[in-house]
Amino acid sequence: MIPARALRCANDVSRAAPWSSPTARPFCRKFRLRPSRNAETGVVRQIPYLCIDCERTGKDWMKIFSRPLTFSKEHETRSGVPVLKCFLSLLLFYSIVTISLPVRPTPTETWVVSPDGQTASVTGRVRQPIWIKLNPVWWFLNDDEPDPPEWQLPGKPFVLRQLSWYLRNPLHNFGKYVLGVRDRNYTVVGAAPVYATIWSDVDPAKTGWRVSTIYLDGLRLPFVSYENDSVIWYAGWQWSGFFGFKLNIKKSILNFW
Repeated sequence: MIPARALRCANDVSRAAPWSSPTARPFCRKFRLRPSRNAETGVVRQIPYLCIDCERTGKDWMKIFSRPLTFSKEHETRSGVPVLKCFLSLLLFYSIVTISLPVRPTPTETWVVSPDGQTASVTGRVRQPIWIKLNPVWWFLNDDEPDPPEWQLPGKPFVLRQLSWYLRNPLHNFGKYVLGVRDRNYTVVGAAPVYATIWSDVDPAKTGWRVSTIYLDGLRLPFVSYENDSVIWYAGWQWSGFFGFKLNIKKSILNFW
């Protein structure tokens, strides 16, 4: 016989357990008897114990893991905002550290152009460190020309000229050193003169197509440009290593570059 008190205590434990819900509990509520022998007296008694239904346990756990992963608005408010704040703080700290590093000496690059003007090779360039290239704030800066040239809004206040200069050339470092290869040594092949981006750089009266290719460690980086009396556009890696695209409609205020 099982003492009534023992069964009552076992049932109370089963009801109070966190898995007692029919939809979430991984264990069954059945109790079975197990023989137990007293070592001193040799008396065998039947002890109630909690039976684990393996088949049901597996099914219940499958139900738990098969539920869709959802997040409530309260969860997003409590956990998402601190994570975002932490990420932005780390990004700001990383940006300040990388920008405040000592300025590296300016490399002295050397260009060698073939006699026919269709091939040019550059040497002496120094690669930008990877930790600087990974800084998103640095992408919007201009390491080569931090100050605007004289022809940029002459006679205007310096702050206005500086702002317009960076708005005119957004993502300058990104186009030169992240997507571009302005810090790499390579060979470029194209129509002579290979160091011209569009035909008007050589002859204002000349128009048409220009195509060139940069050869860098087995890679081929293409560039194509076109100019006529109405439009100028180009896309790809220029002879200097800068990656960019441009679409200008002549005699129009709507331009994209």
